[in-house]
Amino acid sequence: MLALADFFLSKKSFSTVCLPSVSDMREEYFEALSQNRIWKARWVRIRGTYSFFAAIGLDWVFAFVSFFVKVWKSVN
Repeated sequence: MLALADFFLSKKSFSTVCLPSVSDMREEYFEALSQNRIWKARWVRIRGTYSFFAAIGLDWVFAFVSFFVKVWKSVN
C-alpha cells in the first residue's frame, strides 16, 4: 500500500495521510497477532485498508476542491 501511495501522492500527503494510517494499522495488527487473535488481526487489516484508501480519497477530493477554488479566484 505504501508503494502505491508513494507513487500517486505528493510527499506532503504521503507523510501526513498515509504513514500515520499504516503505522497505526501495523501496530494494532501485530498486537492482535501476538495475542494469537487471528480474527481480530484480519478485521484490523480489513478496517485499516479501508481507512487507508478512504483517507487517500478524501485527500484527493480536498486537493481537487482546492484547485478549483484557486482557479475560481484567479478568474474573478
